[in-house]
Amino acid sequence: MADAPAASDPDVTSIVNALAEVAGTATRVGAAMSVLPELMRDWRGGAPGEPVGVPTLALPGPTAVAEAWRRLAEPGAVFVLPDWRMLAELPGPVSGVRVILGPVAAEDVAEAGAELARLDVAARTVDDPPAWFGAGAGDVSAYPSAWGRERPELVLLLGVAVATQGFRMLFEEVWRRAARVDAPVAAWQSVLSALDGGAGDEEVARALHLSERTVRRRVHEATEALGASNRFTLGLAWATRVARPGAC
Repeated sequence: MADAPAASDPDVTSIVNALAEVAGTATRVGAAMSVLPELMRDWRGGAPGEPVGVPTLALPGPTAVAEAWRRLAEPGAVFVLPDWRMLAELPGPVSGVRVILGPVAAEDVAEAGAELARLDVAARTVDDPPAWFGAGAGDVSAYPSAWGRERPELVLLLGVAVATQGFRMLFEEVWRRAARVDAPVAAWQSVLSALDGGAGDEEVARALHLSERTVRRRVHEATEALGASNRFTLGLAWATRVARPGAC
């Protein structure tokens, strides 16, 4: 009779790892299934024999994604944007929103990061996002008329809690396996940090080994980036950003 394989054998280790992964998946599915009865109670229909009224709104055309974002983007909302270039179409900032992006090429990371910084959202990326969709902080969700398209031609808003919770559960599962996307640090941030300490342009230039002209240029860049009109309002905008870690 052959000896039992040792726990350190490669074949045994791979089987154990596979079983652990299956067990983890089963736990997540079980947790999702356990809340379905409660979610179903949130579905509101009419009297017996009457058609069920489901509150929906169609958003057609090329601005559909931006309009859905405008209606749903608030702290706690989540979105999947398979095409990261959609970020440029969205109004902001809207802190407290999480976004899953499709693949971002190395040469596009800086541009994508700048858009994320403008919107003030947290983001991760995956190679295979399921489709475009969004879920608000309340009971309203947004989904494409054709599932799987990167840029939907028609977006539907659905005001049903059970559907919104389903989209949120899908988002959380994709978010769990997604990679973080970091916004690049703007060159003007170190200048504003130094100016915030009370130093003048000349002192900042010496401390950062820059010319005064470069300091003034970066202050101008910061003024545009933060939507300020002068150095006073720039200081207020910067103080607000510093008070909210991760905003820049």
